[in-house]
Amino acid sequence: MTNLTNTLGPIPYAIILPGASPDDIRRMVAHNLKPQMITRKEAIETLVNEGKFDCYMTATLHYDFESAPLTTNYDMLQSAGVLIVSPKDIVETCGSFTFHLNHLIHSLAALNVFLTRTNHLTDEQLYAKLWEGPLKDEVRFLPPSEGVAEYIDLLATAGPMWDNAPSVSDRDATLPKHTFDQQD
Repeated sequence: MTNLTNTLGPIPYAIILPGASPDDIRRMVAHNLKPQMITRKEAIETLVNEGKFDCYMTATLHYDFESAPLTTNYDMLQSAGVLIVSPKDIVETCGSFTFHLNHLIHSLAALNVFLTRTNHLTDEQLYAKLWEGPLKDEVRFLPPSEGVAEYIDLLATAGPMWDNAPSVSDRDATLPKHTFDQQD
């Protein structure tokens, strides 16, 4: 994959295309969501300044879990400028599910959304499952921050028939991890 920052300099584009490096995705998502991060910070500061909460941490928890707008991971990716292709469009263009899945996985990680227990699914199955479910599930709009992460456990969402599912890949070993989860 080409590192777009090295070839083009700083990337002014609003859309993050498949093929961008994970570092470019993280950098562009943070840049594209900067207005939402400012809005969140100002809302938390207002809660503290109005005396509704006596400390910033309590106000942050209240805002993040009670007041932040509801959205979906798909809509957050769209707001961040990430282009996510529907499974149907990948099939119609004879595209690679692996290529688009890697883009989606790294784009979610840039939002601090991490996948776990995916080895029982092929790339095509995982992409379709994310498209049909977790990407469309309602979540709070929380711009990426060091202290907040969402985990999507694909085996837990699969149901009891998958409890003893054989592995069809070794993808979990290479999935992005939150800094909390990384070992020295």
